[in-house]
Amino acid sequence: MSRNKVKIKFECYEDEPIVQQAKSLNPAKLKIVKMKPTAMSAEEFSDIMEKSNLTQEVYAEELCISQGYISLLRNGYPISEDIAQSAKDILIKYTKPKRKEIK
Repeated sequence: MSRNKVKIKFECYEDEPIVQQAKSLNPAKLKIVKMKPTAMSAEEFSDIMEKSNLTQEVYAEELCISQGYISLLRNGYPISEDIAQSAKDILIKYTKPKRKEIK
């Protein structure tokens, strides 16, 4: 199974738990592995991430889009399940289309 690697800039708020955890464990660049969203191409995913109107920059050098579970990697090694879950939650939060609120 081939992997499409996409260079992107992943941004999130500085006070997000994943940012604090990542800073304490790995001040260097992070690598995130994520399952490919079924109805979204790598280019569309990258475009959404780049257009996020957020503040603190966290660089994901490579977003490897493949089938498999999501984990946050530090120099090629898994960190921990809770941090992987936080990374998954943030990626899901920022890639879901925003719903329009009816007032």
